[in-house]
Amino acid sequence: MPRAVGRPWQWITRLFVWGVWLVLSISLLDFVRAYCVNLPFYDEWELLPVMLREQPITLECCGLSTTSTACSSVG
Repeated sequence: MPRAVGRPWQWITRLFVWGVWLVLSISLLDFVRAYCVNLPFYDEWELLPVMLREQPITLECCGLSTTSTACSSVG
């Protein structure tokens, strides 16, 4: 990439953009660290049998079937 002569503001602009990106990325990681929950929440409990491989993934389980919208219990 050719060097721009007579444009000293370019490096300031790049430094500003990368600085903002870095601050926002660190803020995002801190937000996730502070507010994440390591337990299923609300309707995620319905997916637990699928995640534990006790029940196969089907259209009924995902709520996409026209006959049933609930996961059948595994016994």
